[in-house]
Amino acid sequence: MSQISSLIYEINNLKKNYNDREVINIRQLKFHRGTIYGIVGPIGSGKSTLLKLMAGYIKQTTGAMNYEDESFETNLFGKIKLNPEIKLVQLNDKLDQSKFSGLLNNEFSDRIIPRYLKKNNLINYKNNVDNFSKGERALLNLAIAFKEDPRVLLIDDYGIFFDDEIEKDLRNIIKYINKEFGTTIILSSPNDTILKRFASVLLYLNNGHLSKIRSKQTNEKKTRKIRSKNKPRRKYTTKK
Repeated sequence: MSQISSLIYEINNLKKNYNDREVINIRQLKFHRGTIYGIVGPIGSGKSTLLKLMAGYIKQTTGAMNYEDESFETNLFGKIKLNPEIKLVQLNDKLDQSKFSGLLNNEFSDRIIPRYLKKNNLINYKNNVDNFSKGERALLNLAIAFKEDPRVLLIDDYGIFFDDEIEKDLRNIIKYINKEFGTTIILSSPNDTILKRFASVLLYLNNGHLSKIRSKQTNEKKTRKIRSKNKPRRKYTTKK
């Protein structure tokens, strides 16, 4: 497979401004299909804006945001038509209770629904959705996204409201759908502590600019190099 055909997103000279404030300014960036990416940066670094651009929720000010070698389609009024292959999950998303039905009947429900939801029976919860905590709403939205089986899954502020046990469960689900279905997954987080455990590529944003790219392969090579340097010299003895 050629490098070009393996690309799912390609960004060139991408800028997004709100009034006079520049939020995103990325010269060039490529995403390969079937890969797990992590976008890392502090609050206000442009993570959420970049994910919204990639989901087609908002339109760039200038530059190109191509998905599968094409820019997003727009209607007669210039508004972007949402691509059903792409799903963006944000922690403050409003819950769509109509999508809860049939969640447990999915063929892969045992693998795509976090154990916390099963244990607390939240999927069949019939009362007002406002009673859910932020973390429970985030989990339910993620479970719905897993069931919808998108080609690209974008998750904003991953892990913020989850304890270690729930995050580990979600991490295993994300790795499973990536491996079994080839889903391209792009997650954002304020720091790289969690994302570096399973993301193949980490992208660091600083004031809307791409400041650094780290791949797992690069990190593994550096680790091997460090270990090699620190490895004690082997002592050879001559046989008598």
